[in-house]
Amino acid sequence: MFHDDRLSDPVVRVRSGLPAWGLALNSLIVSIFTGAFGMAYFIYGRRQSKVMPVVCGLLLCVYPWFTENVYALLGIGAVLIALPFLVDF
Repeated sequence: MFHDDRLSDPVVRVRSGLPAWGLALNSLIVSIFTGAFGMAYFIYGRRQSKVMPVVCGLLLCVYPWFTENVYALLGIGAVLIALPFLVDF
């Protein structure tokens, strides 16, 4: 599959019959789920006085702001969600 830079323009996408939002909806959905996990990890870590869930919770809430690729969002999110189970302090 090739990448056409013109398709990144929303006006071109609408005129060509493609949805204007592209993968933004997928990014939004992943960001909502990672934010929910981040909030849960942060609250759990504060109540249990554990550092790793607090740090991972904060990172889960913040990293979607700086990542726009859906696959990177999923990969980083999976690592941050699994990290408190692998490292316990």
